[in-house]
Amino acid sequence: NHCRMSPHYRWERSFAADQRSAAIIRAAHHPPFVDDDFKIRLGRLVGFNKVLSNAIDRIEQRGDTIVITGHGFGHRVGFCQEGAKTLATNGWKAEAILRFYFPTATIR
Repeated sequence: NHCRMSPHYRWERSFAADQRSAAIIRAAHHPPFVDDDFKIRLGRLVGFNKVLSNAIDRIEQRGDTIVITGHGFGHRVGFCQEGAKTLATNGWKAEAILRFYFPTATIR
């Protein structure tokens, strides 16, 4: 996987627990899950720098702190910018990179 060197491949963030964040987490699916609405609701409350993607692997409460672990950056289109950058650095042309990520797409 060309994205494993990305700082967004696997991530963990923490923030102070409060009633509003606890309510959002209680209403969420049991991890692991992918949920755009969860990312938006919690991100608006605690900051999108704390909820990097919609792919959530684990949620824990540690005292007065909530720790969320996830992966990816949450675009859900299947195109890893870090991976594309790595391929380009290794000499791949734009069309070859697009074909790698979107093999059935028509490139015009």
